[in-house]
Amino acid sequence: PPSFIYRARKLVARRKGVAALAAAALLAAGVLIPVWVAERNRRTSLAELGEIRARILVAQEWMRQEFRTPGEIRETLRARVSQASAFVARHPGLPQGYHVRAHGMHLQGRLAEAERDLLAALALDARFSPAWSFLARVKLEQYDRAISGPTDREIRASRLAARPLLLAAEDALRKGGDGSLELWQLSRTPHDEVSETLVRALRILHVEARPEEALK
Repeated sequence: PPSFIYRARKLVARRKGVAALAAAALLAAGVLIPVWVAERNRRTSLAELGEIRARILVAQEWMRQEFRTPGEIRETLRARVSQASAFVARHPGLPQGYHVRAHGMHLQGRLAEAERDLLAALALDARFSPAWSFLARVKLEQYDRAISGPTDREIRASRLAARPLLLAAEDALRKGGDGSLELWQLSRTPHDEVSETLVRALRILHVEARPEEALK
């Protein structure tokens, strides 16, 4: 029969094996649980941001409703941008927050500030394609605003001076690809379809120089 020492060694080895498995389980839990909690918190935060974005889209819809007053629209947009700013302050590491606030600022006509927010989003994650697509739109609108003058000669001169804006828009369009919102947990709405159509039209008009095609 096995000696006492042999049985004792087997018992010790078995207990060491159990202890090692327990330690490994605790280590895995220590790694996986924080990751799971962080992902859960991230999804909760993005759900909150989705509500803010939905309110901004409602304010955008108001801009097409004749019975809404300019003052009412301005105050609503101000409140929604303020909400987005509070979100960004609490979650500075989420590029989606800057993108949503940029949307609100864009509706307010604050193109320079919208651009800064989009660049901030891209500084966090250069793969954030919705920001590239939106930045292209902002740059193209800046280009449109920059072209002015009472004579054809001055208009041509302003168009030449504004060409860096056009090149920046072209670069952003190339980097943005399809600007997929869903990949970044941002729900798609009819307003997004309109925005994407407008960006395509501006690209055809200014980058490809095909005005007839842009009108389609």
